[in-house]
Amino acid sequence: MEENFKFYHEKLYKLRKTKGMSQEEFAEKIGVSRQSIYAWECGKSMPDIENIYKMCKILGIEINELTNLTPVEREGKINIKKVKKIVAIILLSVLIIYMIMALRQFFILCHINRKVMSIEDYNNYSYCITRVQFENKEIAKTTDEHVYFKDGVLKVVFEKAGSENHKEIAWSDFINNKKYIFSENDTEKIVRKEAVSSGEKQVYQIKNIANSIYHFEENDNWKYFVSSLFWIWKGFCIQVGISGDCYILKSSSKDTRFHVDSYSTYYMNQWNGYPVENDLYKSNGTGYIEKYKNIKVNETTDEDIKMPDLDDYVLVEN
Repeated sequence: MEENFKFYHEKLYKLRKTKGMSQEEFAEKIGVSRQSIYAWECGKSMPDIENIYKMCKILGIEINELTNLTPVEREGKINIKKVKKIVAIILLSVLIIYMIMALRQFFILCHINRKVMSIEDYNNYSYCITRVQFENKEIAKTTDEHVYFKDGVLKVVFEKAGSENHKEIAWSDFINNKKYIFSENDTEKIVRKEAVSSGEKQVYQIKNIANSIYHFEENDNWKYFVSSLFWIWKGFCIQVGISGDCYILKSSSKDTRFHVDSYSTYYMNQWNGYPVENDLYKSNGTGYIEKYKNIKVNETTDEDIKMPDLDDYVLVEN
């Protein structure tokens, strides 16, 4: 109680008598002992604010008839106290939930990191990507990309879905520094000789494909923890989750030059760290979906990486 608070104990006795209630009856309605009522009426002790409110309700009076408080003041004190308690409970609950989500984010990122780092730079692998490009939800182009790599030879076959007569083959021999681009359609078959790109092989390596989703670095768990604390801020860090057998990584970025927002979603197999699907959506209505399938290791044959016969194509100088 506040020091200037006053309780008019002598009025309590008169009001109780006016209602025709004994101390026992009055005490039972309030939920206290008869001795408490006796002490309050004699001024030997003072009831707390909640019991004062109960007495006022039973006696059918306002709180200012028993205390120096006005009804508005009393209600205000009760409401503020309850609101503060409720707000504190809500804030604490939100903080606990947020920290649980942050820790979940952290452990998933660490686990993905271990999986990706365990992927070797395989010397013999193959896989297929189906890429769908679109503009404003309308499909602009669909292609299948078959990748084969063995003993320093990389062969990438691009096919327009639904048309076997439109195909492009990029064949690179990194050991002998040779590269040819074979193109064919209904009317012509041509080949161009190009320079081998030093980073071309790395682009198509399984580990680097998974690693390009998120720039994983070994022994950087503290960075993942800091990032996890701010997981709710889009554009600041990547958001992670799990769906079925896949980890889901979401990120957003803004192209300041073209004023276009990009929203990317990556799906990775949680058992081996291989990419499953990459989605990129832009605020201008363009984007693409890449689905990875048939990832195989140590199964690529010599036939898979065989260079097409140059005699079947017309050589075109760059």
